[in-house]
Amino acid sequence: MEKDGFSWWVCRIQRATDLFDEFRIDHFRGFAGFWAVPSEEKIAILGRWKVGPGKPLFDAILQAVGKINIIAEDLGVITEDVVQLRKSIEAPGMAVLQFGIISSAVLIKCVQKVALSLSGILGINLFFPVSFSIWQ
Repeated sequence: MEKDGFSWWVCRIQRATDLFDEFRIDHFRGFAGFWAVPSEEKIAILGRWKVGPGKPLFDAILQAVGKINIIAEDLGVITEDVVQLRKSIEAPGMAVLQFGIISSAVLIKCVQKVALSLSGILGINLFFPVSFSIWQ
């Protein structure tokens, strides 16, 4: 990707900016680092962490496209390298209030400046399941 100046990503982001004023990039964590599993392996545990394209990718995008308004989907287990990458491109993150019930770290994040705060997300019950142990 880097050899051709990240042309696929540059074209994709350019098209997104043609269509939208602001947009979300899902799985932003993969730009800092990702779990890679060799194609011949049958189970994912045999993979390993690899460094993502990081800042050079976004530098190429910014040089070709100009300013972009993205929201970095930074949900789940986010490491410091992901936080630093998000901050380096001045992209706000996300907060899901429902996660705050489980982790006070999410509640703190909700109070901080984020671009998108959600009450819940697809795939997670919006209301507390009967077996939610924290309330029992």
